[in-house]
Amino acid sequence: MEIINNKSILNFINNMTIPFVVSTLSGEVLYANDEAFNLFQVSREKLKEINTKDFYLNIEDRKRVIEQINKEGFLKNFKIKLRKYNGDNFDALMSASKYIGADGEEGLILTITDISEIVEKDKKLALFGKVIFNTPHFVLITDEDFNLYYKNKALSEFCAKDYFKFDELPFFDNPEELKIKIKEVLDREKYVAETVKFIKDGKKYTFAYVVFKVEYNDEYYFVFIFKDITYQITLEEELSKRGKVEVVERVLKIFSHKINDALTGMQSYITLAENETANEKIKTYLDKVYDNIDDISSMMDRMVLFIKVKEISQEMFLLDDAIREFFEEYRDILGETIELKLDLNCDCSVNLNKDIFKNIIFSMVMNSIEALESVNRKNKTIIIKTYTIQENNKDFAAIEIYDNGKGIKQEYIEKIFEPFFTTKHDKHGIGLDLAMVYGYITNNDGTILVESKENEYTKFTIKLPIRVTEKSNEEETNSADKTTKIFILDDEEVITFTVGEFLKSNGYDVVVANSLADAKKVLEELDTPFDLIISDIILNDGKGYEFVNDYIQRFGFCKIIYISGCSDIEENHLPGSEHIFIKKPFKLPELLKKVEELLES
Repeated sequence: MEIINNKSILNFINNMTIPFVVSTLSGEVLYANDEAFNLFQVSREKLKEINTKDFYLNIEDRKRVIEQINKEGFLKNFKIKLRKYNGDNFDALMSASKYIGADGEEGLILTITDISEIVEKDKKLALFGKVIFNTPHFVLITDEDFNLYYKNKALSEFCAKDYFKFDELPFFDNPEELKIKIKEVLDREKYVAETVKFIKDGKKYTFAYVVFKVEYNDEYYFVFIFKDITYQITLEEELSKRGKVEVVERVLKIFSHKINDALTGMQSYITLAENETANEKIKTYLDKVYDNIDDISSMMDRMVLFIKVKEISQEMFLLDDAIREFFEEYRDILGETIELKLDLNCDCSVNLNKDIFKNIIFSMVMNSIEALESVNRKNKTIIIKTYTIQENNKDFAAIEIYDNGKGIKQEYIEKIFEPFFTTKHDKHGIGLDLAMVYGYITNNDGTILVESKENEYTKFTIKLPIRVTEKSNEEETNSADKTTKIFILDDEEVITFTVGEFLKSNGYDVVVANSLADAKKVLEELDTPFDLIISDIILNDGKGYEFVNDYIQRFGFCKIIYISGCSDIEENHLPGSEHIFIKKPFKLPELLKKVEELLES
């Protein structure tokens, strides 16, 4: 077959910016321009060895190309998978038509456009869009004038109708003021974090939300992420009325944990999406989303940190054991240049909140690490020493935290325990500040002192009353109650956690499960029966009384408190020889009273 012999045409074809190929109908390559050689990564020397069939990933695709050309006489923008000479695959758009040579033989003229980057970008955007669309949190995106641009599935289902204007959304009482505030704050901060209360369809809601700004294609968009915290807030308010600040703190920790779980899921999907693309611009956008997620996570941690600690629960624990636990949990924070020495000589108990005590030690050690990082010293050392001491005929446990760091200026010594006083103007604290430490220690009949010499050392000394565990007659009488074992089954973790912690603080041993399947596993491994069961009736994977029936078959008898948010429960039909029913929501003291009554019956 005679190929093109017109020099002007050949010159034009060879300088085309897209690959151009001329072949016979059987696939023999007669001519290809430089762009084609570059695309398929083949040298001109290999020209005679090449057949265009080799470039098709699927030979059936070639058959469809030929059929379409025979039928229509041409092919336009046919999306296809092709293969380079080195075996790499790529996405392409192919256009083709028949070519009749001077000798009358038919051939094919092909133009090919590599669209791999476009396909990768579309795939990435589709995956990221699917993540946002299906996340259980409400996601709303507006342009910089607050015109609605996007809302995900969860938000659409909650609204139950299409809102076309930001001002029509049910969340905000004064949208105009909010718009001004958001723009002002985001000009200097990375995000806005707020809570909002509103009424929709006669029901009261409380939402936490964050807003951050994203730039895309030289345009700015506002991204809103909403979390429904109505249940947590309602429970928090109820428990606060009863003075149970300890439980409120734990509820907030659960809320923070759930938010961080969701953010972890989003980070994981972003990582998957980054692995699916080589487009650096898209990776840059995803990295910006990553940064915003980290900021939100840090915000949640700070919310948990600043809960009041004055009235939360206490427990007896061995002081030296708690310090050893701290060292095992946080040994990695020291790095290789700082040595931590433990000199523990206090085999005694104190009565504090153990988690807060460990956080106090953590904060003091972090202060020491920061003091050591700023000095050029070969041997950087932190020493934690404990011993017993008697003052005014009272026994105390003493904890010394010593470091040979930069020390504290004498002018700061008297101010160091004042609220909001800090010498770290360029850093963010990650533990309890010294004013909070001072308040907690003194509120528990202890003392804290500081001794320091600038550029040489700092030593904090904490003294706490030693508690002797002696059982009174009344305690011995109630010792059976304090070893009473209670099993809690509910698919809401916030219920099992808060009820469990409340019962533990009242002396009971507690085991929990959050599904029927988990409860049955507990039963399989159970050697001795529970003294009492607290079970939700309707679970995500079954009914609570199914577990009760299995339990009765195993042990023959049980006392049980059924709980449910449904009011139309037929109590007489529930299994269990001794049982009562409590409707959700309930107050923890009321539940405790029912527990005591049922155990005593």
